[in-house]
Amino acid sequence: MKFLAAAALILLTKSAQGRTSRRAKSSKGTKALSTCLDTYPDYSGDINASGSTVTVKFDGDNLDFKYNLNGVEANCVDCGIHIHTGTTCDDASLVGGHYWDASKVDDLWTTEGGAVYNSDAGGNVKDHFDLTNGYDGVGNDGHAVVIHASDGSRVACGVLSKGRKSAKSCKTRKMTLETCLDTYPGYAGDLKDIAGKVNVSFKGTDQVFNYNMNNVDVNCEDCGIHIHTGTTCDDPALVGGHYFSDGTDDPWTNAGGSIYESDPVGKSKGHFHINAGLDYFANNGHAVVVHDKDGNRYGCGVLSSAKKPKGSCLG
Repeated sequence: MKFLAAAALILLTKSAQGRTSRRAKSSKGTKALSTCLDTYPDYSGDINASGSTVTVKFDGDNLDFKYNLNGVEANCVDCGIHIHTGTTCDDASLVGGHYWDASKVDDLWTTEGGAVYNSDAGGNVKDHFDLTNGYDGVGNDGHAVVIHASDGSRVACGVLSKGRKSAKSCKTRKMTLETCLDTYPGYAGDLKDIAGKVNVSFKGTDQVFNYNMNNVDVNCEDCGIHIHTGTTCDDPALVGGHYFSDGTDDPWTNAGGSIYESDPVGKSKGHFHINAGLDYFANNGHAVVVHDKDGNRYGCGVLSSAKKPKGSCLG
C-alpha cells in the first residue's frame, strides 16, 4: 500500500510539474502579437485602411510596436494608433479606451507618448515606436488595436493574436480590382458595342493593369485607357479626369505607358505597369475609361473587389 501511495504521489507531482511547465512555456513564448486591420465597426467615412498590419514584439512589458498602414488618411501628422481595453472589433461599444496598467505606468497611448503615425500623400506609412503599457505579451494578447484619423475618429481596428500569422493573413488577400466595360455615358459614335474586362492588381501603389477587350476601335495604336477620378459611369459630367496622387506626375499618358493596341477586328489584350501614387483601397470604386484613336471616350467601367465570372465581360 505504501508503494502504491508513493507511486501515485510521484505521478501527481509530475503531472502538476508538467502543467506548470506548459504554462510557463506558454507565457514565455508570447514574444510577438499581430493583427490584420479592417474597417472600424460602424465607421462610414471614406478612409479604408483594411489590410494594414500591426506587429508588436515584447521584451517583458516593453513593446516594439510596428505598423504597415495603407489607405489611412493622407498626410496625417501625429495621428493616433493604440491598443485598447476591448477584445473585439465587431461591436464599437465594446472596443473601449486606451489599455494600460495604471498601477505601473501612465497612459502613453498619446502624442507625447509617441503612439502616433505620419502618413504620406497616398495614405501609406511603415514605421514603429517603443513604449510600455505595463503589460507583457500575455497581457496584451486578444486586445484591439485602433487607428485614428486626424480628427480622432476611429477608422480601423484589429485584434492582436499570437505570432505573426494574423499579419501574414493580410498578404494572402488578393489585392485586385476588376470591372466589365460598357459604352461610355452619352457616347453617340459608332463604337457602341465595346465589351471587355479590366483587372488591376496592386502591390502598394504599383499597379499591373490588365485588359481584354472586344469591339474596340480597330487598328488602334497607342490609344488611351486610364483610371479616372470619378466613381460612376452613369453621368459623363461625373467621370472626371485622370486619377493620380498629389505630388505625382500624371502617368495616364502615352509616355507613361497607359495605352492599348487593337487588331483589324477590334480585339485587344495586354497589360502595362504603372504607379499613380494610389493603392488598391484608393482606386476601389473609380472609373476606367477607354479612348478611341481621336481621344474620344467610348468605354467605361467602375472598379470593384467583386470578382467577375469568367467570360462574363466579353459579350
